[in-house]
Amino acid sequence: MVNKHTDLCTHAQTLILAEIEHSMHEIMAITNLAQFTIYWYKFMAWKQGHDSTISHIFKDEYLVNDSRSERPSVLIKKQKKNLVTSVKKNRNNWEKNAQCIAFKHDVFKFTVLWVLHAVNLYKWKLITKSDLTASMKKAWLQFALWHQHWTLEDWKNVIWTDKTSILLRHHKETLKVWRTLEKQFTSDCMRLCWNEVSKFMFWGSFLYNRKGSFHCWKKKTAKKKKATTEFLEHWNKKLKPAAKQKWELTNEMRQLQINWTNSDKKP
Repeated sequence: MVNKHTDLCTHAQTLILAEIEHSMHEIMAITNLAQFTIYWYKFMAWKQGHDSTISHIFKDEYLVNDSRSERPSVLIKKQKKNLVTSVKKNRNNWEKNAQCIAFKHDVFKFTVLWVLHAVNLYKWKLITKSDLTASMKKAWLQFALWHQHWTLEDWKNVIWTDKTSILLRHHKETLKVWRTLEKQFTSDCMRLCWNEVSKFMFWGSFLYNRKGSFHCWKKKTAKKKKATTEFLEHWNKKLKPAAKQKWELTNEMRQLQINWTNSDKKP
């Protein structure tokens, strides 16, 4: 490939002047080239086979530089379509990173990102959801139907709890998939999780306007689990009547539109 910034005649003139042992300053003054460029022309001629100790004849190949990799030409519409189609083909392709896709289609990584982002395909983390059984789904639906008429003040009295399993010295693999925003909760873009090996369970709670208490549950034997269950059932039976009476009284006052000030709240 001929140098884009210097014509072929100047290139040949530079080599001839260097061959007849002109000084570097003279060659630079005549050709108006930088010193590095002159040395580069001499090096490339030597690399192509020129040896002044054997022959002073210059051949065409001495004026040609090594080919260099350049940016590929602009992708045509068919290539763009094939790239997007291959990514949407199956789950395996959705999870590939841009570098793997670029290698497969013989393009740059940033070209892949540019094409996929143009059609609103971005790399998102998988939505992790637990696998619900039929009985769990039925219980959740029943809970929603029972409380569909609750007001905001009713929900402020609810304590929400949640748990997560903790496995020490272990990092859960984070997978990402190429998808559009509206496919967030499709089955192909979700990852189900089940009970796995864990060191302990972390239980947390929160209310409408503040955080609740938390507890770390270690693994227990069947005997310990039974004892804990009996202990909780005992305290629930003991505290439930008083809590129910207070809730009924508060609910009646609210229905009568009487201002009820919670003594637990700070002024």
